[in-house]
Amino acid sequence: AGALQLTVNRDGLRLSRRGLQTAEMHHRYWRGEARRLRIFIDRSSVEIFINDGEGVMSSRFFPGYPGQLIFSGATPVAFCRWLLRPCMV
Repeated sequence: AGALQLTVNRDGLRLSRRGLQTAEMHHRYWRGEARRLRIFIDRSSVEIFINDGEGVMSSRFFPGYPGQLIFSGATPVAFCRWLLRPCMV
């Protein structure tokens, strides 16, 4: 389990998490104005689509349970959450 931090400011985005093997911090960056984000999280990864696909960030991620989202800042945030049923293939 681990924490994932997404920082959004006027310069772009920074996605940060601790390494899976070590405690070293790993960062991914996207430069530019982020007007719209679509974030998909499952049991082992996170995918972030920026401005309807203009940019994409992804990372391995094993969220704790129950999941928790924390927002801070002055910009209003709206989100939708979908719970998916397990699928057998």
